[in-house]
Formats: sequence, C-alpha cells, structure tokens
Amino acid sequence: LYTLLGSDPTEFEIFLRAMNSFSRGVGTWIAGTAVLSGTRRLFDMGCGGGEVAAELLAACPGLEIVLADLPPALKV
Repeated sequence: LYTLLGSDPTEFEIFLRAMNSFSRGVGTWIAGTAVLSGTRRLFDMGCGGGEVAAELLAACPGLEIVLADLPPALKV
C-alpha cells in the first residue's frame, strides 16, 4: 500500500497530511505518560509527516528524534 501511495506524490502528501491529523495529540500524550527522563534520543520508524515527533520535541526540547520513513514522507 505504501509503495503504491508513494508512486503518486500528490496522493502521498494528502495521505501523510491526513495521518498527521489523525496523530494529533499522540506525541503530547506519550510525553505526558512515558518516563522519558534520561532519554536523549528516540527513533521513530514510520514517522509519516512527523506530527508525533514534533509534539514530543515541543514537550521535551532537549530530545533528539531520528526519523525514518519512505523518502517522500520525509519531505513532508
């Protein structure tokens, strides 16, 4: 499915923006629920448009998050 979506840049961007919308609040919830003290780096596999990572960074400014996804996703 993701390979098919990735073949049409416009459709893929629409999909990623929708996923970001559905993910709103998840990074904030993780930051408020998980014990992240002492955590310096997180790896977000399948980060999509990065909404969760952005919220985690807003809540934990010193955190480094490494993002991994299909190349078109990382452009969003």
